[in-house]
Amino acid sequence: MQLLKIADGYEEMVKFLVEEAHANVNLCNRTNHAPLHEAVAGGFTDVVEYLLLNGADKYVVDKMGVTVWHEAAGNGSVEMLELLVRYDVSLHLDGQEQVDKVMARHPFHYAAVEGRDSFVKALLEKKLVDVNFVDADGCTAIYYAAANGHVDVMQVLLSFDGDPNIASIRRSPLHCAVEWHRVECVELLIQHSASHDSTDKNGLTPSEAAAQKGFPDLVELLEAGNAKEEAP
Repeated sequence: MQLLKIADGYEEMVKFLVEEAHANVNLCNRTNHAPLHEAVAGGFTDVVEYLLLNGADKYVVDKMGVTVWHEAAGNGSVEMLELLVRYDVSLHLDGQEQVDKVMARHPFHYAAVEGRDSFVKALLEKKLVDVNFVDADGCTAIYYAAANGHVDVMQVLLSFDGDPNIASIRRSPLHCAVEWHRVECVELLIQHSASHDSTDKNGLTPSEAAAQKGFPDLVELLEAGNAKEEAP
């Protein structure tokens, strides 16, 4: 398990273990986490490239369903993204989307959750994902960015024609931004014509949800946006 422990940055040691000690580049720990997972997560492109050139399984999946793309999204390195693309590490292996087993989350959505705006932009620029891709719960990247207050990510998504009105099985992105009192996200969604009339699973509009949560500032913001929208 030595290689797994030192795969996060020690390129010369990795080379020594592989070339002199004949270490198995695919030897995983008990959760099936591989050296490649560790190197990608750490953003160590030289180590990742070396492992790939020496037989590392680029489609290794651990017991939580985590792929190297999940690790790359969490780190947010565009350089790592470009390396994975260069080595033909597909996001759509056998026509299946990569989702982990804990959150059922795609790397694209994971990047939105983590606020990795440059990574999200690179995925979209390279046409590796559909900006409006939804997960099992109907959530989009805009939904996750709104929930976590990542305005920069939302701006990227909206600039690539992300739809602010795709609702999950529970609520819309605007409801979600209201729920967590993400003021800037609410403002941005209003600017991009997010629906004021959509209802969540409890039948509440965003304004009603804001009132129920005790957010008078958001109620005022939403009502002002609605009035502006309805003005002749």
